[in-house]
Amino acid sequence: MPIEEIRAVQLNLLLSIIRHAYEHTSLYREKFDAIGLKPSDIRQFTDAIFLYIQFPPIIDSSTGIVDLYYS
Repeated sequence: MPIEEIRAVQLNLLLSIIRHAYEHTSLYREKFDAIGLKPSDIRQFTDAIFLYIQFPPIIDSSTGIVDLYYS
């Protein structure tokens, strides 16, 4: 599979996860809403980098564990 196709699949999976988190998790919905961000605002990988910058404590990058108690 060409790298462009792999990237497209990865992006679609990421966008699906972001939409799901927003629609089904109050923590993420509140965080997104607090900064005026909607899942539809994220259209490419560079947009998703903003999430990591905006919410770094929520996901522990060394373990991938989500901290649900972050306030």
